[in-house]
Amino acid sequence: MSVTPPDAESFDVVIIGAGFSGLGAAYRITERNPGTRYVILERREQIGGTWDLFRYPGVRSDSSIFTLCFPFEPWTRKEGVADGVHIREYLAATARKYGIDRHIRFNSYVRSADWDSSTDTWTVTVEQDGAEKIYRGRFVFFGSGYYNYDEGYTPDFPDLEEFDGTVIHPQ
Repeated sequence: MSVTPPDAESFDVVIIGAGFSGLGAAYRITERNPGTRYVILERREQIGGTWDLFRYPGVRSDSSIFTLCFPFEPWTRKEGVADGVHIREYLAATARKYGIDRHIRFNSYVRSADWDSSTDTWTVTVEQDGAEKIYRGRFVFFGSGYYNYDEGYTPDFPDLEEFDGTVIHPQ
């Protein structure tokens, strides 16, 4: 029995996430297989993933940006440890340059991804701008990171209530 609805939009690859992983996957897919049809489903309103989520003052990479940037699009700024704003700009510019941005569906919250053995396809159910949307793909690439966007992790700090300073949660 098929679980794939007939009104699903079909692609060869459904990529979940428009951060470093998702954008890199999209580039490599088109580099090696130019005719491959793909879509990127991004829950947020912008490209960037982690770098769009974390916008607190002073956010920056904790290691050399040269280890994070794409080999196909070198980092051209001087600093080796980059701030969040410049990382977001780099990701957006890279997506524009290679046409990846045209494949992104923003505000797309993936609710489920189900394999259908009868059609050898994935059915990805998404909440998109308040409505349910269905995507079908031969492959699914999960570039969604490891952060819980709904509820960030808050460690238990003993006696935090006695601290007189400002406490900022990065999420």
